[in-house]
Amino acid sequence: MARAKGSILIHFRDFVRTYHGESTLESCLKKLNPEDRAVLEGLVIHSGWYPVGVWNRALGIFLKDNYPDPDAGMRKLSQYIANEDLNSVYKMILRLGSAEFLLKRTTSLWNRYFEKGSFHAEEVEPHRWRLLLSAPKGEDAAPDYFTCGPGVCAWLVHGLALTGVTATVEHVKCRLSAGPHCEYSARW
Repeated sequence: MARAKGSILIHFRDFVRTYHGESTLESCLKKLNPEDRAVLEGLVIHSGWYPVGVWNRALGIFLKDNYPDPDAGMRKLSQYIANEDLNSVYKMILRLGSAEFLLKRTTSLWNRYFEKGSFHAEEVEPHRWRLLLSAPKGEDAAPDYFTCGPGVCAWLVHGLALTGVTATVEHVKCRLSAGPHCEYSARW
């Protein structure tokens, strides 16, 4: 069973409370199985590790219940997480760095949140990069589509903006439906 960092579970709860209210969080928690609910209702430690399935199931319930376009909801949540986690020191480093600086570090950024998976990033041409995410498949093995699809794209766009570029990041292939890895195209 793979694990996710406590920080994203904390950010998930805070985002739901802030933008949708305590009753929405309670509604989501009631739909979870007792084990998942116990994790999210308990003391979640920012640097602790928790079953990734808790993240996947809570996220799926919340997005499907609260957004006509769940991908759009995930983009909002991912931007919130990126903003919360890219503290002022890291923001200053990104401002001094470049888009390439950030993209070369995608595996270490991914591993800030998830135990399983790795990125490979390569420059295709100036201002265009191809990124590959390799991770296991399965609800309890690694993050699901919402994370590897709109989530990764929105997080990277936010991070790239801190380097001073206006970027687009597209999820062009998903490991959950079309092969062994997710593929992304980043351009600015």
